[in-house]
Amino acid sequence: MRPQNELIALAVWTLVSLSLLTPGLMYLVLELSPTTFVNTQLITNIVISLCIFLLPTLFFSSGTSAWHRLFGPLSPKYLQPKYLLKVVGLSLLTLFVAHLLYTGIVEVAQLFGYRLQDAIEMHLQELISSGAASRPLLFISMAIVPAITEEFFFRGILQEVLHRHLPQHHRLPLLLTAGIFALFHGTLVGFPSRMLLGMMLGYLAKDSRSLRLPILFHLLNNTLALLSLL
Repeated sequence: MRPQNELIALAVWTLVSLSLLTPGLMYLVLELSPTTFVNTQLITNIVISLCIFLLPTLFFSSGTSAWHRLFGPLSPKYLQPKYLLKVVGLSLLTLFVAHLLYTGIVEVAQLFGYRLQDAIEMHLQELISSGAASRPLLFISMAIVPAITEEFFFRGILQEVLHRHLPQHHRLPLLLTAGIFALFHGTLVGFPSRMLLGMMLGYLAKDSRSLRLPILFHLLNNTLALLSLL
């Protein structure tokens, strides 16, 4: 499939997933279980993530490449301890700055009388405060599965298609993917911090020629965010 056609197909898939597939799965869950249990919601989140983000790897040509990049070798420079430490340090700094950015926006808004909170954070707080959520299932649903499936879709497929579609631009595909990644999470208050995280994830994927490092970085971010609410 041509890069341009694949890009259009990805856009259509995203729109269909958000407008039909996700609401359809949620409706099915409510029909099967009118009183939706917390753990049922968590399982539904897993299914939705698998369908929206991992399913395209089975029928997009970039998906095959993404699977190879998961198991393939890292760039040789990552075998150098100094370079690896530099990347780890940059990753940790990015996590710290992203956290400061999010809390800073929230605190500034409070000074002007506005109470802002990330929708995903609110959802997590509701699940945890219910006391009925299985901790292992919570970790799998909100940390492990999103880290793997979202990296396959955004860095494994979308970023690679954009790189092929815009071969003369080295940074633009990374920025576009990071922006779409941040928008996909649906909240303006969390957009700047997720944009920053998305740029770091994109850099790790391109620089290491692998999906393993962005998945680990994404998992670390999700785990820290989850632990901060427990």
